[in-house]
Amino acid sequence: MQRLFGKFNKNLKSISYVSIGIILGRIAGFFKHFFIVKYFGITYEADVFFVANTITEMAINIVLAGMLTGAFIPIASEIFVKYGNRKFSEFIKSSFVIIGGIQIISALILYVFSYEVSQIIAPGFSESQKLIISNLFKILSPGILFIGLAAILRGTMNVLESFLVPSLGLFVANGSMILTTILFYKKWGIMAPAIGTSLGFFLWFIMHLPFTYKYFLIKSKINIFDTYLKRLLRNSIPAIGMIFFSNVILIIEKAVASQYLEGTVSELNLAFRLGHIFLSVLILPLTTVLLPKMSKCFGLNNIDGIYALAKKGLQIVTIMLFCFLTIIILNDCLITRLVYGLTGISSSAINIIAKYLTVYSFAIATLFLYMIFMRVLYSIQKPAQLLIANILGVITYTLTTILLNNLLRSYVLPLAYFVYAITITSYLFIYLKRKIFLSYPPILNKPIFFYGLFFMVISLLSKFCLYNSNYLLHILSVIFIIGYLSILWQKGLLKGIDLKRRSE
Repeated sequence: MQRLFGKFNKNLKSISYVSIGIILGRIAGFFKHFFIVKYFGITYEADVFFVANTITEMAINIVLAGMLTGAFIPIASEIFVKYGNRKFSEFIKSSFVIIGGIQIISALILYVFSYEVSQIIAPGFSESQKLIISNLFKILSPGILFIGLAAILRGTMNVLESFLVPSLGLFVANGSMILTTILFYKKWGIMAPAIGTSLGFFLWFIMHLPFTYKYFLIKSKINIFDTYLKRLLRNSIPAIGMIFFSNVILIIEKAVASQYLEGTVSELNLAFRLGHIFLSVLILPLTTVLLPKMSKCFGLNNIDGIYALAKKGLQIVTIMLFCFLTIIILNDCLITRLVYGLTGISSSAINIIAKYLTVYSFAIATLFLYMIFMRVLYSIQKPAQLLIANILGVITYTLTTILLNNLLRSYVLPLAYFVYAITITSYLFIYLKRKIFLSYPPILNKPIFFYGLFFMVISLLSKFCLYNSNYLLHILSVIFIIGYLSILWQKGLLKGIDLKRRSE
């Protein structure tokens, strides 16, 4: 009992560390966008930066959410529990060399072909705007190298279940960008945040070195032909492909939005980022802690442990999912005004962003479940299924955009993102149940899901019937959430939701 209690406390502490880092990072991320809009307005300059920043964010997602989460952490965790420090050190050194080389090539390609890339991702922009994007890419390209190197060091610390410093990386990177923008926006214009971004990635890399350098000092060779390194590269291909296709959606969105009115790119971007703050703060800490635990279960051939962790994780995120939707549906304008009101943008822009936010939130809530399914597949080293899911998602996203573009205009983009989220989550749910957990009880808790669905529908009806009664809607959102949690408590569905593995 004492041993289990101690492990639960360790899990709670790890989640707390990750939560602190992610919350700080997302707050800094909000202020990053806040100051772009404050200093440059919802204008072509802000649109240009948000478009250029899409490539940088894709690079972050590819190395962190793709290669790192999908391949490095699961494989490194297996090596660590099976062979210990020496083999672990060899794997880290070899990965550092290989990934560093790949990132250097990627940075050079972005620098050399910066203008050609700008033509692809912003076809609706003017020639002068494309030239600005091209210059931004050249400034951002060095950061591509450092974020790849930082990913290896961050993954090393996550395998060792040290989460605090790695979780602060985004805060440091965004903080650097904010500070540079504030100090130099008058002198360098829109180039200031780009310089701050590359500097932030360099600092992100540096901050991990004091905690990981000892693994580079252990006497072990660099073996780029190691079996595990080959598996890393093999598993990275579908993992990176998955991230690539999921980020292609953001590129398509920017390309389509660039053909609408000036400022549409910025408005969509602000709504999307606001919605994703909730995903990052509520779900990412939990899934970050779950991945190395699941991976170690897989290394010990403990599928029961993986199922138990996935089941508990899904119970938690399902509850969060419906609470999140209830809050957004009934308080969208209030939340948007509180977050972006101080930027000085107009009330009409605030209302448009709030409408985008509501539609995006259905997609983001669906991704709450997807995040757990994704970690399960990463832990059992089957990232190819994620690639398939995202290819299907991109197809449905593209078809929705093409078919409904003339009818819905810019609103088609958040709706298409919801279709994408439903597609990828449904595919992974069906695959895991049929191929991995067929002999297990249902992976989703049906009462938790259906009670939440009931309150979400009631929230939508209330929004429709009481559209102009904002204060009443705010009160109802609190009542509905309390009612949902009270029913779950009375039914005993909130008891025992923790991350203890019974196998331990």
